Amino acid sequence: MRKVAGSKFKVNQIMLDFSIAMLIIANSLAWLLPVSSNALAIIMLFVLLFFSVGSKLKIQSYHSKYIVFISLALFVESFILTGYGALDEDTRKYFVEFVTLGIPSLFMANTNFRPYKVMGYVCVLSVPMLFYIRGIDMLTSRIDYGYWMGISYGIVKYIIVLCFAVFFVKKFNPAIKLGLLVILFLYVLFYLEFASRGAIVAVVISVVLFYLVKKDYTVKKTILVLTVFAMVLYTLFFVIIQGLYELFNSYGIKSFALEKMLFMEDVTNGRENIYKQGLEIFMNSPIIGSGAGIFEREYSEGYVHNCLIQFLDEGGVVYFVILLCVIMKSFKFLLDRRIQKEERYFMAFLISSGFVQLLFSSYFWGAQCFWLMIGYTFFLSNKLKRLSHENSSSSI
Repeated sequence: MRKVAGSKFKVNQIMLDFSIAMLIIANSLAWLLPVSSNALAIIMLFVLLFFSVGSKLKIQSYHSKYIVFISLALFVESFILTGYGALDEDTRKYFVEFVTLGIPSLFMANTNFRPYKVMGYVCVLSVPMLFYIRGIDMLTSRIDYGYWMGISYGIVKYIIVLCFAVFFVKKFNPAIKLGLLVILFLYVLFYLEFASRGAIVAVVISVVLFYLVKKDYTVKKTILVLTVFAMVLYTLFFVIIQGLYELFNSYGIKSFALEKMLFMEDVTNGRENIYKQGLEIFMNSPIIGSGAGIFEREYSEGYVHNCLIQFLDEGGVVYFVILLCVIMKSFKFLLDRRIQKEERYFMAFLISSGFVQLLFSSYFWGAQCFWLMIGYTFFLSNKLKRLSHENSSSSI
């Protein structure tokens, strides 16, 4: 009887871990389905099914509900400000993505999944995904740079996890590590051709964060390391980019991202003007913002390309401060030695794949890794409170 119970627990735990991995890469998994519409919704149905069975819906902390309520209030605000009429297409899309991806992520993060196993499953799934990407690369045209840049954003999570597995995990035998290194190399070859600057920065930041967790530096030493890194990057950025560009060219590898950085007259690619427009919207309603999707309603197309400005535009200082406090706590947990290294590595992964990219492109409503990061911060905070309570109780 005990063996049956033990094996059932093991299956449930595997399903829970696998559901989190599927959630993280849901967008790219949707590419594999032979349907043109609702592919992501189908993937999410499987994710939620696996999660429900694996977790038995045992959520450790429900503090994420406050973020849910406040975020949903921004859609209500949009509904009111638009005269109680139908929401525009972009705002409806944001609402659907938040309900489909954001809310599940917030609560799924508050379960007892195993971070190393989750990242391991993402590593395993990176293999068939590589074959898929190489296949469509051979069968389709490369003229549509925007399409391929979108693909690069979809695979950034695989690259970050592979970097972690190759350079920061010691327990793999040499053969497995060599195989992962080859897969990473093949991903990087594609990545360097089409990845946007934001996606490249996300990978670089992930390696820095993994390194900080590995070294277990104190706060002061971490600040020193980050300061030196920032100064070196700022001073030598274009020298490094130029060197890489010439190196890749010598091997016949064309990198659109590096080319844009070197030869575009506007280094920000128009972002500076967009940011100014976003800040102008914020100044119209600085306290509570103007509701979800305000930038799109104001300018009819595009988005603000920076999550911090989007927080200000849509929710004002109130929403900005709430989310910024949680984000700062996420960074703080990277250095908190009371938290297991496994959990801190996973937080580093979520920050780089879920937050860093949003500083340069995309929007946060449908970014599941961003919402996982927010939810996981609540999970770790609740865990530390429990440990503190248990320690104080045992000392009495």
